[in-house]
Amino acid sequence: MYFAAQGREASMDAARQIAKLTHGDPAAWEGTAILHELVRLALDGEDPIGALPEVIGLIDPDFRVPARWVRDLHVPMPGWGDRVLRYEDLVEMAERLPR
Repeated sequence: MYFAAQGREASMDAARQIAKLTHGDPAAWEGTAILHELVRLALDGEDPIGALPEVIGLIDPDFRVPARWVRDLHVPMPGWGDRVLRYEDLVEMAERLPR
């Protein structure tokens, strides 16, 4: 967050450089930059979830979540036996959230 006052690009680049110290995968660097930008926006009082598409668009304006990333996504429901929420369930729940 030290670099946040220097602007979006400077702070995201700093996050990438710091991630490079421990992660060899460029995807990890970008993920760190995105997370850093979301935290910066949250601290600025903006909506980090609502800002997610904008932040990802800075990296790749044509980005779409690949189906293979969510095909096997499931979230166990503690206390509900073997019930899990699948990707489609999570999307439906998110769409019902007040905006």
